[in-house]
Amino acid sequence: MPSHALIGIGITILFSGLIFSFIEIEINKFIGYRTKRSMASKEAWKYANKTLGRLFVLNGTIYMFVGWATLNRYFGLTYVLNLLVLAIGLGLSIYYIEHQLAKKFSK
Repeated sequence: MPSHALIGIGITILFSGLIFSFIEIEINKFIGYRTKRSMASKEAWKYANKTLGRLFVLNGTIYMFVGWATLNRYFGLTYVLNLLVLAIGLGLSIYYIEHQLAKKFSK
């Protein structure tokens, strides 16, 4: 993945995070953090989407920084580094939200 793409993804994720942080979305089948746990109750849905928003702001900032730091630096592992940063950030975000939902909202 080129560094320009990671910067673009970072900007998109950052703005998505701001939307999720400040706009409350009702439970639906099209937009939001939609998992079995998050859709189990209105409180879980609200918590999951607010948390997702904060993590997306953080991830988007990190992606933009890494993209900028590797911009015009063509070494063999640039693509691998950018993909790893993206995968790890999103993977850890999903793991954290699911773990917190299980801890806070399981019966």
